[in-house]
Amino acid sequence: MEYSIKKKRNKVIIRAHKHGMWSSHVKGEILATVTDTENGYIAHFPSFNSAEQDNYVCLDYSEADYLLHALGRFMLVEQQKGKA
Repeated sequence: MEYSIKKKRNKVIIRAHKHGMWSSHVKGEILATVTDTENGYIAHFPSFNSAEQDNYVCLDYSEADYLLHALGRFMLVEQQKGKA
């Protein structure tokens, strides 16, 4: 992985490694922050250029669970393609 994942209280922070294969303006920067609001999650994905806004995704716990299962299925299918 070219990023680190750390949890602090109610937040999970994903940060690009400084020595990874990232553009120079992204190295060492936060790629995403997910906050547990006690009603669900807010994910923040910062923009790294002036032409795009930051992205936010707000999900209650059930929506986050559905998304997790859906993304897991996509990853499973991709893994199976790689083995064929």
